[in-house]
Amino acid sequence: MILALHAAGFSPEDAAVRKNEAVNPPPMTIRELTDRDWPEVDAIQRLSYPPAAVENLDALRCHARLSPTTCLAAEAAGRLLGYVLAHPWPHRQMPPLNTVYAAIPARADSLYLHDLTTAPAARGRGVATALVRVLFAEALRLGCTSSSLLAVQDAPGFWARFGYGEAPAVTLQFQPAFHRIFPGLAFRYMELELRRATA
Repeated sequence: MILALHAAGFSPEDAAVRKNEAVNPPPMTIRELTDRDWPEVDAIQRLSYPPAAVENLDALRCHARLSPTTCLAAEAAGRLLGYVLAHPWPHRQMPPLNTVYAAIPARADSLYLHDLTTAPAARGRGVATALVRVLFAEALRLGCTSSSLLAVQDAPGFWARFGYGEAPAVTLQFQPAFHRIFPGLAFRYMELELRRATA
């Protein structure tokens, strides 16, 4: 437990504070990601994914540079609890993976949710749900009518709770490009009409 906290950017000396916060969690704030967050973002993704799924930090920064209002941090007491990276993109088109790209294409009317991850020590506190609610509200404000994502590991069940459904034909379509970047990693394409979102 202490090793996990330390790897996520917390020091072992703060273990007693964390134990108290598990009982009396401090207020959580959802805000845009800033430059100071990236070391913790990188630490959290490395704790959450197998090595084959860890992405280049420059590629992650690219999402926030292109769409800062849809790349969000959950923070409490000055510590990062989790993050979400998303941006508008044309519906049923896969953005470049683990790559820095220059711009969002025209007619980007769908929200592509690239990654949502919480620190192990913050799980079970509603962090992911809070991030998704704020994200969906911003996506609707931007004019997005749908959302999509590539669910890896055991994530499909989690995303189904928010109303996402699988589209097996699109999964098959995306497999060659996905496996060129992440060979051997299973994924499922999922999508949602935002007006029906249940976050």
